[in-house]
Amino acid sequence: MPSDEQNVVAVTTPLTATFFEPIRNELQSLGYQVRSYDSLTTFLNDSSALTQVDVLFAVGALPIGREIFSRAPRLRGLVSPFTGIEAFDLVAATERGIIVANGQTRENVESVAEATVLLMLEALYDLAAARAELRKGWRVGEPLHSRMLKGRTVGLIGFGQIAQAVAERLATWQVNIIVSAPRLHVVLPSHVRRVELNELLSSSDLVSIHAPLNEETRGLIGRDQLLRLKPDAVLVVTSRGGVVDEEALCRLAEERPAFRFALDVFAKEPLPLDSPLRRVPSAILTPHCIAHTQESLASLVSTAVENIRRIFADELPLHICNPQLIPAWTARWSREDRSFRSTNTSPVGTEYL
Repeated sequence: MPSDEQNVVAVTTPLTATFFEPIRNELQSLGYQVRSYDSLTTFLNDSSALTQVDVLFAVGALPIGREIFSRAPRLRGLVSPFTGIEAFDLVAATERGIIVANGQTRENVESVAEATVLLMLEALYDLAAARAELRKGWRVGEPLHSRMLKGRTVGLIGFGQIAQAVAERLATWQVNIIVSAPRLHVVLPSHVRRVELNELLSSSDLVSIHAPLNEETRGLIGRDQLLRLKPDAVLVVTSRGGVVDEEALCRLAEERPAFRFALDVFAKEPLPLDSPLRRVPSAILTPHCIAHTQESLASLVSTAVENIRRIFADELPLHICNPQLIPAWTARWSREDRSFRSTNTSPVGTEYL
C-alpha cells in the first residue's frame, strides 16, 4: 500500500483538466497523496509541493525541465497521460535520474491510425461538399469531385508506431506506400518503400505527417516543401502542430483550388477564432480530438495510473521515453527480489528520426 510519503502532483491545462479527473480519483482511491494544479505557474509558486513531489504527472506540452528538477529533490518520475512529451526536457531528466513515461498505448496508436485513414478518405471523397449538397436540396449545384484511394501513392513522413499502423491498415487497399524517415528503428514491410523527403512530397497523392514536434521537425514542411506537392494532393496531419508552416499552407490552398488538407493539430491550441486556417473553404479541421475514441481514452487513464503505481513500486513503467536511464534507475531503486519489466522501451519523440 502507498504511504503518506508517496506524493503525486498533477499539473493540467484548461483543455485537459477534465481528462485528469478520473486519473486523480483512481490514484487517491489507491491511497496516494495527490495535489492538483491548473497551471504550471501555480505549481511553481507552491514551494512545499516542489520539495515533496515524488512523481510529477503533467501534460507533455508543459515546459518541464532543469529549473523544476533542481527544485524537486525527491522527484523520481515524470509521467504524461498522452503520447506527446514535446516540452519535457528528456536530457535533463535523464541526467537527474528521473524516469519519463507516457501513454503510448496500443489503443491510442490504433485510434490515431484509423482517424488518419478517415481523414484521407474524407478529403478524397469531399464528404463536406456531399453533405452540403443534401442541405441545399438534392444534387443541386456543381458536381462533386470525389476520388478513390485505390491506386494512389501515400507518403508517410515518419515511421513510428502510428505510421506503421497506418501502413498496416492500407496494406490491402492497393496503394503505393512510401516513407521518409532519416533514421528508421524498424524493418520496413515488403509493401513499403523508403525515399527521401523531397521525392515523397513530389510523388505522393496523399501525404500524412507522423513526425513528433522537436527541434529537428519544427517547421519541417514550409513553403518550399509544400510547393513540391502535386496540385491536387491531400495533406493530413494528426501528429503535432508546428511541423507544418500554417501560413504557407493557407497560401498554397489559395493558389491551388484542388489542394486539400486535413488538420487535427495546430501550432497554437485551441485554434484562434481569427486563424486564417478557418477561412479555407476546403480545409478539414478538428480540435485535436479526432482519435479520442472511448477505447483510447480508457487505455490512457488506466496506463497513467499503472505507470505511477509502478514507479512507486520500484518497477519500470509501461512506456518509457528515456530508456537509456533504465540501468541506472533500476540500480538506484532496485530490490533484490524484484524483476523489472516494460512493455515498451522505445524512445518516444524520435519516431521521425
